[in-house]
Amino acid sequence: NKQINIYSKVTILATGGIGGLFKNSTNEPIITGDGIAIAIKNNIKIKNLDYIQFHPTAFFKNTIKGKKFLISESVRGEGGKLLNSKGERFVNELLSRDIVTKYILEEEIKTRSNNVYLDITFKPETFLKKRFPTIYENCLKNGVNICKDAIPVSPAQHYFMGGIQVDLFGQSSMNNLYAFGEVSCTGVHGKNRLASNSLLEGLVFSKRGAEKINFEINNIKLSYTKIYTLKHNVEYYSLLNKKIITKSLLKLRSDLQNELVSC
Repeated sequence: NKQINIYSKVTILATGGIGGLFKNSTNEPIITGDGIAIAIKNNIKIKNLDYIQFHPTAFFKNTIKGKKFLISESVRGEGGKLLNSKGERFVNELLSRDIVTKYILEEEIKTRSNNVYLDITFKPETFLKKRFPTIYENCLKNGVNICKDAIPVSPAQHYFMGGIQVDLFGQSSMNNLYAFGEVSCTGVHGKNRLASNSLLEGLVFSKRGAEKINFEINNIKLSYTKIYTLKHNVEYYSLLNKKIITKSLLKLRSDLQNELVSC
């Protein structure tokens, strides 16, 4: 319930993307774009905030709250068929993520359904258990045997290609402020990230940035303007502890999630 000020020669933001702002996401609910909000408030350059990737086939179940688990492209790659609520195939499953997502959402609206189905039951049980052990186990925990049942799926926000604009070392437009991972916008993904490239991006840029920081750190002078405890911050923490504003924040988040779904 108090404000703590920390001063440093170099600061790194690695706060993740924006998935928690969406009703359906493969991200943890706590990932709500806080690093980007910090950047905006401090006039740090940001870029491509509209570059948001959706995965077409996240497991769907009304009772699952928070992070959704993926039914990967590999299931469709092995011949899995996307079916609507009437059991009809409606799209070429191997089109790009954004196009398949668009078709699924249109089909859900047309059939007034919350989800569609991904059917891989025509494959042998031994093959499915060996080829998709994690998907098999996760679905089984949620009452779906992929060897016998079509998998309920629906699109979910998956990755954010925009963020804080950085150079080839992860340096932002503010001196000695770096951003790595999904909070940053390096530009390497363009408008639509390819599978697993974000892991390589995180490794490469954080390593380059760390080496640069290590090389320069002894020559960086610690310089700051002292930040005093703000009265309204103290009042905010007091209200938060009393849960007076918690309900309004949760409602605001729910309203935002519903708006983003309708977009």
